[in-house]
Amino acid sequence: MLRRANIHVDLISANNEDYITSSHDVKIIVDKKIDDIDNILDYDAIVIPGGMPGSTLLRDNDKIIKFYQEMYNAGKLVAAICAAPIVLSKAGILEDKEVTSYPTFEKELNCKNYNNKKAVVVDKNVITAQGAAVATLFGYEIVNYLLQDNTAQNISDAMLVPILKNNYKIQNLRPQIKISEVFRIIISSILLILSSQLLQLPVYKHQPQV
Repeated sequence: MLRRANIHVDLISANNEDYITSSHDVKIIVDKKIDDIDNILDYDAIVIPGGMPGSTLLRDNDKIIKFYQEMYNAGKLVAAICAAPIVLSKAGILEDKEVTSYPTFEKELNCKNYNNKKAVVVDKNVITAQGAAVATLFGYEIVNYLLQDNTAQNISDAMLVPILKNNYKIQNLRPQIKISEVFRIIISSILLILSSQLLQLPVYKHQPQV
């Protein structure tokens, strides 16, 4: 969604490798390595995807914690989804914020208010989201925060997000399936970088259109 909005995205590996292998063996080629970043404040936002064990590894990475603290203190956007809000908590930037996360990580967050009802929570320059199923909404809020125009809504409409909201229930086909039958199901899916369980640090830099 960010690239659809013409926002420049640098996908950065926190382990200084040329590519990242997710917990489901998906290999992602990165744009930069963490040691390539001279000044994190050159960026307008920093976003960490969730998943394990990536979130705990990033939480225990002092350089990433410093990045988050610098960005937050400069008033720039910091965001995390799924388990990744534990990184923000470690950085000490949630103490006066309303946040959300993957439900099982609630007790690990030192925050003012935990909201388990909202898919995505925006509190000033901090955006948090619950998990993979809401990654599109997470991306929507990031685009909306950075551009503050109609771009996010236009992209949402083009991606048929309203249709998704109206058809969220999974149809129960169980009565039509015979126990003796064997099915091979091929699922075509879209890889959402923001919701993959990756050991990575994507950073987003806004380049206004001319």
